[in-house]
Amino acid sequence: MPNEKELPPSVAGLSATALTLLTALVFVVVASVHFYTVVTRAVNVPVNDEWTVLNPDALPAGISWRWISAFSNEHRIVPTRLLTAAFFKWTRWNLRYQQIANFGIFGMVLAALMYIRSLAASGVRIWAFLAFLLFLLSPIAGENHSWAMQSCFHFVLLFTVLSATLLFHPRRGAVHFVLGLLFLAAACFSLATGVPAAFAIVLTLTYVELKRKGWIALGVLYLWFAAVLAIWFRGYVKPSYHPDVVTPLTARFWVFLLNLVGLGFGFTDVSVVSGGLAFAVIVIPMAWLLLRAGRGALPASAWPVLATTIAVLAMLVGVAVGRAGFPVAQSKGSRYAEISFLLIPLAALLWSVCLRDSRKWRHGTLGALWCFLLLGYRDNWAFSAVYEPVRVERQAGLNCVIKYLEGEGPDECPMISSSPLAEKANMAKRLGLSFVDGVRPPIEPGFLEVKALPAGTLERATYGAGRLYVSGWAAAPVTVDPAKNLLGADARLTFLPWVSDGSPDPGVSPNVVGPSGRRDAWEWAFSQRGQNVAARLSAVSVKKREKIAVSIWLRAPLGAIKVSVVAARIGGRRFEGTTTEFLLGAGWRRCVAVLDPSEPEGIASMLLVFSDGPLTVEACEPHIETIARSEQAMREPPDVRVYVDRRLVGRVRPGGRRPDVVRDTGDGSLLESGWVFDREVPLREGKHEAFATFSDESGAIVITNSREFLVK
Repeated sequence: MPNEKELPPSVAGLSATALTLLTALVFVVVASVHFYTVVTRAVNVPVNDEWTVLNPDALPAGISWRWISAFSNEHRIVPTRLLTAAFFKWTRWNLRYQQIANFGIFGMVLAALMYIRSLAASGVRIWAFLAFLLFLLSPIAGENHSWAMQSCFHFVLLFTVLSATLLFHPRRGAVHFVLGLLFLAAACFSLATGVPAAFAIVLTLTYVELKRKGWIALGVLYLWFAAVLAIWFRGYVKPSYHPDVVTPLTARFWVFLLNLVGLGFGFTDVSVVSGGLAFAVIVIPMAWLLLRAGRGALPASAWPVLATTIAVLAMLVGVAVGRAGFPVAQSKGSRYAEISFLLIPLAALLWSVCLRDSRKWRHGTLGALWCFLLLGYRDNWAFSAVYEPVRVERQAGLNCVIKYLEGEGPDECPMISSSPLAEKANMAKRLGLSFVDGVRPPIEPGFLEVKALPAGTLERATYGAGRLYVSGWAAAPVTVDPAKNLLGADARLTFLPWVSDGSPDPGVSPNVVGPSGRRDAWEWAFSQRGQNVAARLSAVSVKKREKIAVSIWLRAPLGAIKVSVVAARIGGRRFEGTTTEFLLGAGWRRCVAVLDPSEPEGIASMLLVFSDGPLTVEACEPHIETIARSEQAMREPPDVRVYVDRRLVGRVRPGGRRPDVVRDTGDGSLLESGWVFDREVPLREGKHEAFATFSDESGAIVITNSREFLVK
């Protein structure tokens, strides 16, 4: 039998080492481009079946074996649900991170194929095998890389390859056998296609063990597989919306199967001819080796390749049986390409084993096979063309969900779900999941909004050479006292961010009236209900590991004021019942309530209720200050915050001369109301949306109009 040392040491003047390094470099570059595209196009939003994770009996009810092992359509996807539960707990279900992790699992599949190559005495050098493995990095299976729950395809392929490799290992021991059985079960519980793959592995192993008279191994194998099937089929009910199964006795089955195989070889158009050629490429060497096995002439090192190929074909047969009732165009679904393109490196290994005694025929056949694949994959390398439309659609879906939760749109978002999302979107908000962090809670009905809003607009937003340019004008209104004449009390409130060690922000001076120091965005709303006054503050940015202190300044003729934090939301999580009570004297009194958010970052909102009642002073900060109050109305430039895609990118202060604004408004105080934001801001390619907010010393805020711009 020839070994690698007998193969030619060079090709086209390049040594084997140089060829290996060159091919590995190309492989790494293509893999990196694919990974980068997946990372930059991933959007943190559930899609279609992923929304079922938020069913009341799913993860909102806690992690349970009942949910993990339950059917999803006709599949059991235990590893995928375990992975989802982990991301649900550790990242507040960041689906973008889960998609990125999925690509790592796919990398394990490629590594498992490399391991098969190391076992097979095929004479295929590493550089030649990488040249075939390169086609698996095509975006032809982009659906599985752009959808978090499609990790089930990666898992079933990984466990199938590992099971076949270990159970047919040339030097199989007890450890190989036990691990192989475990991976066999894992494949069944990763996706429904793992069941026919497992059947194929069991039947093939039965043939081998009968030759070896391995009765104990067969007994253990049958008992284990019977137990796996008994658990798997328990409670199985065929989905009513799926067509009847199609048997191999019909032409419809073979048309569907051939097109599935052809898809793996790069042929995305429906064609029996191209699919038939691809099918022949894989079946001919497989049949050849099976005939040799019947004569006892097949080396043990060939069985891992042969068994894996049979298992992958069994998967495709299972897909054809279950899906051939649909139109044949479904055979070209991107998700199925990941199964069928595993036949590419396996075909290379099969042909090499078949032709191991003829170096000339082996090299010629592999070269012809590679050219055939090049023909099929000639137009399957446009990464952006595959992933960018998905990103745009998912981003539109995410915006749709956010608008619904903000009370500005319907709960129907067809780009990410075929059914209304009210129940599940609200569940995501209640759980504080990461993809609803950008939601600005709407003001509850019944509150009378009395805030004075700044005047201004965002006029232009462009991007070039890595710099974001946004401009507009803004002016603060006359400072007002929102609580005047309510309860006879004057009230000033502000949110003061605290640093992680618990000390108050040093930028906040206690010797000025009302909000001061750092300016954060919030909203005021007041209503008078008998003796009560309520104020609601929202849209306050909470940074990582940062506590929030609510600083309350009150002065009133009443003997006592009760301040209750009726409800607070931080990162979407709700807190209730926090109450602070204190006694008012002749001057201003400040009381500070501190919230330590359990979430790393997000949006905080709070409802404060002021009322009279019996109170104590123990819960209040033991500090009373009398503040000289200026009754003179003042106009100061507002703080302008610039946001891109709902993310704060910077702040500016107005000061540019704008005689056109004075002319249009008739207000001479707006002469220096212009502002320009011109800074380096890293943004990915595609459409983006910019808007700004203006706040002033009274705590009032307005959100400007938005402008879309394109990053090329």
